[in-house]
Amino acid sequence: MILGIGIDLVQLRDIFTGTLEHYKELILSEEEVKLCENIPSIEGQAMFIAGRYAAKEAIFKALRKYNKNLNYHDFAILNKKDGYTYVETNYPLEGTIHLTMTHTDEYALAYVVIEK
Repeated sequence: MILGIGIDLVQLRDIFTGTLEHYKELILSEEEVKLCENIPSIEGQAMFIAGRYAAKEAIFKALRKYNKNLNYHDFAILNKKDGYTYVETNYPLEGTIHLTMTHTDEYALAYVVIEK
């Protein structure tokens, strides 16, 4: 049974209008910050942040009807060694979050399905 669906698109230039440090602090979990800081280029870090931003907003859209007190730090978007993206959370969730993300030079897009 599908509990929720969410999608979000983040324009990369939006990340550059603020400072990367601001977005790291606002959006990323501690583990995500470590991963981000291992990316050598500013553009790569911005794309990493944009992807996580889109993913978390998509999760919020999928869950919004259940809880309006969600926080970016409640979720971490991580990758397994094979590159598979998954969501780690301490948020009490009665289901599985399925996430897919894609990037271009200008955009990051995330699509989420939450299934019970």
